[in-house]
Amino acid sequence: MKRAADISNAVVQPVEPVYYTGTQHTPDVSVYLDDTALIKDADFELEFADNINAGEAHALVKGIDNYKGTIDVPFQILPLSLEDVEIVGIADQTWTGSDLRPEPELSIDGKTLVKDADYELAYEDNTELGTATITVTGKGNFSGMKTVTFQIVPADISGAEAATIADQPWIGSAITPEPVLSFNGKTLIAGSDYDLEYSDNIDLGTATITMTGKGNYAGTKTVTFQIVATDWEINDPGVIAPATGTVGRPITFSADISGYTPNLRYSYAWSWEHQWGDDWSSTRLRTGDYTAELSDTFVPKKSGTYYLWIDAIDPDGKSATSEQVAVVVSSADWSLDGIEVADSAYIGDEVEFSAKVAGDDADLVRFSYAWSWEGQWGDDWSSTRLRTGDYTTELSDTFTPTKEGTYYLWIDATDGERTETAERVAVSVTKVPPAWTLKGIEVTDSAYIGDEVEFSAKIEGDTTGLTYSY
Repeated sequence: MKRAADISNAVVQPVEPVYYTGTQHTPDVSVYLDDTALIKDADFELEFADNINAGEAHALVKGIDNYKGTIDVPFQILPLSLEDVEIVGIADQTWTGSDLRPEPELSIDGKTLVKDADYELAYEDNTELGTATITVTGKGNFSGMKTVTFQIVPADISGAEAATIADQPWIGSAITPEPVLSFNGKTLIAGSDYDLEYSDNIDLGTATITMTGKGNYAGTKTVTFQIVATDWEINDPGVIAPATGTVGRPITFSADISGYTPNLRYSYAWSWEHQWGDDWSSTRLRTGDYTAELSDTFVPKKSGTYYLWIDAIDPDGKSATSEQVAVVVSSADWSLDGIEVADSAYIGDEVEFSAKVAGDDADLVRFSYAWSWEGQWGDDWSSTRLRTGDYTTELSDTFTPTKEGTYYLWIDATDGERTETAERVAVSVTKVPPAWTLKGIEVTDSAYIGDEVEFSAKIEGDTTGLTYSY
């Protein structure tokens, strides 16, 4: 019987590296013994180890039949590049305020890769709105790096939770309670996370708040609340009015009432120093009834203390009266410091004269302008009050003198409480001087018989339009 040859010292051709496929790699091996090529399955058989995953794999050559012994032939299984891997795009992610870590799906030739076994993930810019980046780094049977991005988009504020808003009492003006809004347990902030818009928030009924997302939130959310009527009552003291005033300047006062007031009617009253003659008035005194007006105005004519109060009544007959409120009224601040006028004029000229008035309240003053010729009081004088029966607010007046002589002017000024008269001034009025004067004849004092003698008029002044007779 032939003795088996030992192949342990046979020459084996190196096996070229192969790439990971996920299946067993079983490459052929060329074996030579004493320059004789051995035949697989006749002279030797192959067994493989670690021949699936990337790394060093082994082909074990075992002699059979006329051969004995074994040879270990290592070869490399190379990892696949991630460039060949398909990554499914990641859908937009909704902002939460925390890191967002969506996991991409990776596959090759229909096989899904496994995170932490085939690759690792690293995230950047994955908290705030905008573009986030995932870096995929191969491991194990895969190598290289690949990036994929996704968008972080605002959260839809319609999904936020809003606390119930309690019923709000009617106040006659816009009611703007701030809602309490939370999203995923976080309390949202008006102005930063959303803007507020109110509608139907004045009258009784259902009011609406629309919250429009901003910043990290988008979309809208609406909540409603009820505006309800409450019993009315006059507050203390019940009158809204200035503490001080000025003679001649209007004073406006109104009721200070809480509760539902649209159906109320009012009587506004005032009294000077608690006097009840001509020094007081009220809505009911003037009109005989209450009014729906929300305020009233009067003009004080005297300095001193004015007392104001208001009566209110509703359709059911409920009525109430406020406390009295005092307004201290001071005299107007002004002075009449003289008359401005030219000191001379001609007959027929229009003469303008005006009052010199100073002080913070000069605008409250009215005037009567007067003039007299030579202090006469027949047909040779006039005044504002004589012509119209009253003072005027005009800041000047005019008259046209018809005679030579001295005209005296004076002005009365009043604010209704106090009257002052300016010291009279004089205006001297003369005839209008002639425009030209004939002074004589210009001519030579001697001539011969038959000479042409020329003579002309000596005239001083404006000769325009003159005609002559020689």
